[in-house]
Amino acid sequence: MVDTEDSRVTDETLIGRIAAGDPSAFDRLVRRHQAAVYRFVRAAVSPDVTDAGAEEILRETFLAARRAAPRHRDEPSARPWLLALVRQAIDRLFPQAHEREVPSLRELAAEAGWGRAGGDGAPEYGAREVEAAFTALPPEDREILTLCDREYFTVDETARVTGLSDSAVCTRLHRARLRLLGGIAAGSPGEAVEAEKVVAGLHCGEVLADLTENLDGRLSRDRAERLDEHLAGCAGCRRFDGAVIAAVRAVRQLADEPLDAEIEERLAASLRGGRANRANEDPALA
Repeated sequence: MVDTEDSRVTDETLIGRIAAGDPSAFDRLVRRHQAAVYRFVRAAVSPDVTDAGAEEILRETFLAARRAAPRHRDEPSARPWLLALVRQAIDRLFPQAHEREVPSLRELAAEAGWGRAGGDGAPEYGAREVEAAFTALPPEDREILTLCDREYFTVDETARVTGLSDSAVCTRLHRARLRLLGGIAAGSPGEAVEAEKVVAGLHCGEVLADLTENLDGRLSRDRAERLDEHLAGCAGCRRFDGAVIAAVRAVRQLADEPLDAEIEERLAASLRGGRANRANEDPALA
C-alpha cells in the first residue's frame, strides 16, 4: 500500500533517484506500480503461461526498469514506460505467435448483437459476466483493453507500449471491444431489425466502423455530428452503440485488485537478490 508521504513523490523524482543509485526509491516505485504491472502481465500473456512465468515477467520488468532508469525520459507517470518493458519481457521470455484468423468487422458485430431487436434503453452488464468475457478474450484483445479502457492510456501511449501504429491501435481497440461485447451478449435473444440504411448521409456500415472513434472523441466535429444524427434516426445503430458503450463502461469499472501478498513477498525477495548480485559486481550499485 502507498502511504501519504509516498504519494507526494512523483514517478519522475523516484526514477531520478533510482538512476542516482537510491535503493529505497526503487522499492517505492515497485510498491506503487506492482499490482498494475502484474495485472497487465496476466492480460497480455497467453493462457498457457504459468503463474510462475507471469511472476518471472513481473520480476524482469522491474529489473529492466532499474537498469534503464538513467535513460528514462522525463514524464509524469512511469506506467507507460513500465508496461512497455512488460511487453519487451514477454516478447523475450515467452514469444507468442499472433497469426490468427481475422474476422470481418461485420462478423464481429453480428456476434456482438448487430441486427438484433431489443429495447432502446441502455443495457447493464454485471461485473462477473464482464470479467468472464474479458478473461476469455485472446491476449491481444485483453492487452489493448487493459491499456485503453483500464489504464486510460492515449493512443500514442498505447502505441508506445505495443509497438503498433496509431491506426493499428484504433483498429485493434475497436475489434477488441466488439469481441468483448460478443462474449457478454452471446446467446442473447433477438430478431433481425430493419435493413441497414442511410441516415444523415451515413450508411449503417459506416457508423459501425466509427463507433469506437466516436466514443473516444477522436472523430472530427463534422463527422461526429453526422454520426449523432444517424444514431438519432436509426434505432438499430443506436441500440448497438448503447451496448458498446455499456460494455466499455463495465470494463472500466472492474475492480483493481492489489497484488497477492505471497506474490509481493516473492517479488521483493527476488529483487533484493538482484540488488545483492549487482552489489557484488559493483559496490557502488548496492
